[in-house]
Amino acid sequence: MTLSAECTDFCTQPTVDFYKVLIYKNLTYYSDLPKDQYRYLRNLIYARHGYIFKSADLNEYFSKFNWYKPNPNFSEDLLTNEEKDCIEYILKKENGK
Repeated sequence: MTLSAECTDFCTQPTVDFYKVLIYKNLTYYSDLPKDQYRYLRNLIYARHGYIFKSADLNEYFSKFNWYKPNPNFSEDLLTNEEKDCIEYILKKENGK
């Protein structure tokens, strides 16, 4: 899978304040991504907290980055409200809404 430059930038530079960019730009900058790329953006939020992916492609993709540290104790409680809002919005885009 080849990700767009926008998606790749966020995945390779996790220090970028991903959530604020998405929220304060109203996500319009990312409104034209192919649906499958929204899946990677959404899961980036989980990856930043060490979520261990069951999906082989996501596990393989995020394991490439030195910042990704699998956390066997991952819990949804680790997510901020801002992150949860982003996930919800990205899911809507992913589902074509």
